[in-house]
Amino acid sequence: MQIPNFLPIPRKDELWGIVDSTKLQSFCSCPRQFFYEYVLGWRPEASSNHLIFGQAWHEALEHLYRTSFKEVAPAFELFLEVYRKEFPETTDGWFKGKSPQNAMLALVEYAQMYASDLYDFQVLDSEVGGLVSIQDAEGNPSNVREMAVKLDLIAQKENTIFALEHKTGSQCGESWARQWKLSIQIGAYLHALLSAYPDQNVENTSVVVNGTFFYTKERKFLRVPCLRSNAAMLDWLSTVNTLYSRIEDNFYLLSTQSDKDTVLEAFPKHPTACNNYAGCKYHDLCVCVQNPLRLVGDEPPIGYTLFWWNPLESVENSLHAKGAS
Repeated sequence: MQIPNFLPIPRKDELWGIVDSTKLQSFCSCPRQFFYEYVLGWRPEASSNHLIFGQAWHEALEHLYRTSFKEVAPAFELFLEVYRKEFPETTDGWFKGKSPQNAMLALVEYAQMYASDLYDFQVLDSEVGGLVSIQDAEGNPSNVREMAVKLDLIAQKENTIFALEHKTGSQCGESWARQWKLSIQIGAYLHALLSAYPDQNVENTSVVVNGTFFYTKERKFLRVPCLRSNAAMLDWLSTVNTLYSRIEDNFYLLSTQSDKDTVLEAFPKHPTACNNYAGCKYHDLCVCVQNPLRLVGDEPPIGYTLFWWNPLESVENSLHAKGAS
């Protein structure tokens, strides 16, 4: 992916050029949000409780599975290690369900509810990631593309390979479960599994979304199995390549523009997405600024900080062809 040279910001080609499902979903939701977050690297200074809590929960569950559910207390210590970097004890009352106290209770309940996992399936790997080919269905060698994918846990049950993907939420229900059926992210997980285990096929490969929901006075758990047909996976491949091409087209258009332009035509706004997830964090910028290139300098705008998303940063094991045992 060609990155314009004129942007007067630190070069991050190795991160700009890495495409993953998070970036594709962001671009699909709103290209201008994608531009702010992944091209300019602008992120709100205030940390997101949902994001940090989710990262801490991942660390705790990974430890639970690595120790066969025998070390709940150390798993919680790992949770706190991640969470306290952003949120000290004085902030614990700010958030309803997603608090450290609730996380401790949820870990105990999780270990009890899913104790049978230790006997139902074999854990093959965890925190696995790498780049997988998303070459188009025609196999055009001039259109070789790669996508970064990270899997929380890979497991095997009899002849079936599946990924167990940990998610946190605030509302457990049908709408939460339905979102995964067409998710770009779920398709990426399945694609990665089929790439890593070439002797598998789509009929015996799946993703299980492992949801934990944090309410003020209780915790709920829900697992959503996601399977797709060969035709559905080809549809997914077509979708991600279409989005990839659109991103490339916008980078090309960006290279033809400058801070002298009245408006930025590249990476256009998508106004119908402004209120998604309690409101876009770039809403005020979009209201006031028609050409963000005029704000590009040594420092981001007030209220934002520079952060470069690396999809493979926390990967512990490489994703490569393994084959099922």
